[in-house]
Amino acid sequence: MTAALLAATLPALAPGTAARAQSDSLLVRYEFDGGVEGGCTAPIADGTAIPDRSGNNRDALAENPDGDKLSYGTSAPNLDGCSILFAVDDADNSSTIDQVRDADAGDYLNGLDEFTVTMWIRANAVPNDLGFVSGSLDGRGGGEHPFDVRYDAEVYQQNVPEAIKGGIGPVDGETGNHSIFYTDDGSNQTTDWQHVAWVYDAEGAGDHTIYLDGAETALGRNDDPNLSTVDITELIVGRGYLSTRGSNQTDWEGNIDDFRVYDASLSQQEIMTVMDGDAIPVEFAGAPVPTVDGQDVTLAWRTLTETDNAGFRVQHKREGASGWTTANRGALVPSKAGNGGHSNVELGYEFEVTDLTAGRYRFRVQQKDRDGDLAAGPATKLIEVGAEAGFALEAPAPNPLRSGQTARLSFSAPESEDVSAALYNSLGQEVRTLDTTGGTVEVEPHGLSSGVYFVRIESGERTATQQITLVR
Repeated sequence: MTAALLAATLPALAPGTAARAQSDSLLVRYEFDGGVEGGCTAPIADGTAIPDRSGNNRDALAENPDGDKLSYGTSAPNLDGCSILFAVDDADNSSTIDQVRDADAGDYLNGLDEFTVTMWIRANAVPNDLGFVSGSLDGRGGGEHPFDVRYDAEVYQQNVPEAIKGGIGPVDGETGNHSIFYTDDGSNQTTDWQHVAWVYDAEGAGDHTIYLDGAETALGRNDDPNLSTVDITELIVGRGYLSTRGSNQTDWEGNIDDFRVYDASLSQQEIMTVMDGDAIPVEFAGAPVPTVDGQDVTLAWRTLTETDNAGFRVQHKREGASGWTTANRGALVPSKAGNGGHSNVELGYEFEVTDLTAGRYRFRVQQKDRDGDLAAGPATKLIEVGAEAGFALEAPAPNPLRSGQTARLSFSAPESEDVSAALYNSLGQEVRTLDTTGGTVEVEPHGLSSGVYFVRIESGERTATQQITLVR
């Protein structure tokens, strides 16, 4: 079987590029640790000040009019102190306001055309349009939230259940295109803590990206890539957007910890630094690149710098699993850096994981320093492992695709079978058919708007799909 390259690295940071995670691009940070002295189950009284730990003095207020919906909870993994616990019931969720609100957030959120929102979150269920954060227009609901990210029981008109959804909407009172995104089915989880990062950059890729536990997962659509966060008057943490659409709203409880907003589009490496709490001793060039051959996966990765590094362990997590498994009994890939594990030059590594059970997996590399401390690097997207031999579609190159370029995808299929190929947009609509002559599919950007597309090949009852992003 021809090995299929199923993922590509993110653009690398230049060697020596400093991470911005703790720089002055941090606009606001809420750690929710005010209940430490009273214990992490203490109630939060209406009007309690929630201090901003960014150094910018942008404190928020807890709004808990019933007195029984907001309390402190246990902290996220590797964090000290407490989290904040929100409780919503479907009997009063449209009338009772239980949230953390900064009424002056328009002073620093208005007009942003790039930003990053990060937080740890844990929930007992995936509700309908509820749960993370919104930037609101004078507290009004409906479709007038120009800035929000939230759970959604099912993405409207997309047939994607239990997703994370949100985006930037039109100005108050106007109709028109939104810039929205949603995660793929099965990416988010409940019960266990999960780190969520939402990145938007109108000037760069012009699209949204969601990282869950450091792995890129956003599918999304982007109708207007040039929107900015206009007309925001307040920032609401916890409640998110409240929808009255449909009848699938559920009682919901959720914790949020270490909530942050940056006025920069952080890279995957920088998001990993935020998630882990400390700078990772190894600067990765991006997510590792898996090459799948049946039930075996060869993982390749590059480092730009290494500090006190002993080596690496490869880990994988099957879709739906709550924890990571260390491959091949924890076998260590030794660092190629000399000088006691220190290097300022680019180094490349490979490692093979064998005999995986068929399914969808994420992969990551865990770095081990010479003192024995461990730090995880960025993870791959979900990768299909154990697909039927003799039928595969390689990743597109280049990706993202820009004007004037042609992306090519090689595929393998039995010679006796007919193969068809087509390009689909993020709504699942066929955009054009593609030629399959010579075992290669080509995608040209003419006539296409910026956004996420999918190349799908079919042979009999078998299909294979690869994602491609068009940037203009």
